[in-house]
Amino acid sequence: MQATNKVIGLESLRGLAALAVLLLHLATAFTPDLTGRAPSTTGLVTGTVAWMANGTASVIVFFVLSGFVLPLAYFRTGRHEIIVRGVAKRWFRLAGLVAASTIAACLLMKLGLYFPKEAAVITGSQWLATMADAGDVQPSFAEAVHQGLFAAFFKNNAAYNHSYNRVLWTMFHEFFGSFLAYGLAVILLKTRPVVAVWFLALACIAAWNTDFWILCFIPGTALALWFSRHSFRPHPVLGGLCIFLGFCFFVYREPVGIYSWLEPLKNIPGPWQTDYLLLYPLAGVLMIYGILVCRPAARILQYAPFRFLGRISFALYLFHMPVLFSLGCWTFVQLYPSLGHKWAYGAMLLLYLPATILVSYLATLADERWVGFIDRISKKLIPSPSSAAERPSPAAPAPHSSQEYLSSRHGSALL
Repeated sequence: MQATNKVIGLESLRGLAALAVLLLHLATAFTPDLTGRAPSTTGLVTGTVAWMANGTASVIVFFVLSGFVLPLAYFRTGRHEIIVRGVAKRWFRLAGLVAASTIAACLLMKLGLYFPKEAAVITGSQWLATMADAGDVQPSFAEAVHQGLFAAFFKNNAAYNHSYNRVLWTMFHEFFGSFLAYGLAVILLKTRPVVAVWFLALACIAAWNTDFWILCFIPGTALALWFSRHSFRPHPVLGGLCIFLGFCFFVYREPVGIYSWLEPLKNIPGPWQTDYLLLYPLAGVLMIYGILVCRPAARILQYAPFRFLGRISFALYLFHMPVLFSLGCWTFVQLYPSLGHKWAYGAMLLLYLPATILVSYLATLADERWVGFIDRISKKLIPSPSSAAERPSPAAPAPHSSQEYLSSRHGSALL
């Protein structure tokens, strides 16, 4: 197996998480009774669809992945220009596709091609009726550009309504969580283990009391630090067990049934649901580690459909909702009178899913050109020192360990 397959495995995991968010939004819009929002009696995320579409856990897995991938090349090489470039281009890396999604949504609204309220009359979904709690939006290109280029990154969802694309509430946390990961990397690079643990603990306490979402980046960064300092051997059994346990925590909802032993976590005071804040990042760490050491899992995630899903994951996350509110809702409304709810929903999926994948693929092609341009400019403005190739890595483990992660051109593009 090629070393880079493990990078592809992590990208595939990101793609699966993006797909889980899409499935959750589909179910919430058209079959709200299947989303598992009723109290759970088993401890699992309940419902026909929701067990594999835990949106909250999926977003947290995004953050853990970013925390792992973004600083890994720096941990492996100790080259400071990696951090400088990463910080300098982070906004440019994210803003292009984010702004494209808000402008596209605004254009669809202005053309009268949004039909969520009409579909909501049929499905009874309050989430759909309010466009994912966006409220009554008066489309304005100026506001769409403002949201895509500025508000998505500098205004927290608690104080701002990202009305053109509601999934953009994560961008604020992704943006500043990336800086947290980079900053921790600089601090931790040459520290002793006990000092590193101390700094990680301080970062967790600070994040817990300021922005609990960026807390999810810290476990990923800690795993990247550990992974860069230690050689590893493939271990299919251990890796498979980690993936299984990670999935068990991923589908957790309530401390009842098989999860009753987790009741004490729910009672810990915190800024949000403490059991989620502890278990979902753990799920991300376990799945990442499992993919890293389990060759069979890496091979499976290397298959073309998973690789493609990972490649388009960022665009899929950003564009699935505008396509849903336009083409998806229109198709459902048109077919419902003659086919009824179930068959209209099924027929809508046959059109909506390929259309969303196509839009995401085209957006990804444009984004890859944009990212390539940014990379070239950043390397010219922030060149590597001439002696970088001769300088030994201060944190590099044995050559057979994780050097392969530096070869992924998509790795730093995690959502």
